[in-house]
Amino acid sequence: MMPTPRFWLSQVPLKIRLLIGANRWWRCFKVNTDAAVNRISKWIDVGIMVAEGVALLRRIRFAVDSGLVHAFIDFDAKAVVDLVLIDVAPQANVGVIISDILSLTYCNVIYISYMSRSANMVAHSLATLVCLLLRIVFGSSLVLLLWSP
Repeated sequence: MMPTPRFWLSQVPLKIRLLIGANRWWRCFKVNTDAAVNRISKWIDVGIMVAEGVALLRRIRFAVDSGLVHAFIDFDAKAVVDLVLIDVAPQANVGVIISDILSLTYCNVIYISYMSRSANMVAHSLATLVCLLLRIVFGSSLVLLLWSP
């Protein structure tokens, strides 16, 4: 396993790329994250665990900020999901992110589960097909689908 690259904050210009693409009709958002910045120790950590942890944290913050009462989040990074489900933040670099995730899940009803990437792609493809069919049937008018169990 390769060590996680670290850069001092003074060596790398502070750029956090947050690309939000919004489709006018669907009002869908996609958030991309690249690194974690620790302001206390003045380093930037770049690695897959950190990137996946930040992506999960962004999803949870979006659900909380949107006022969702219940949120079911299926995530395809098993290592990150396992860290969240054991309910203890590790002492690694990703631990800061995991503790933020845990604090948000304590205050809100958020369920996090692992879903394989292939199953996630199937669910995404079906949702895209449904949105396409609704757009064909209803034109460009705004359609809201509300589902409650």
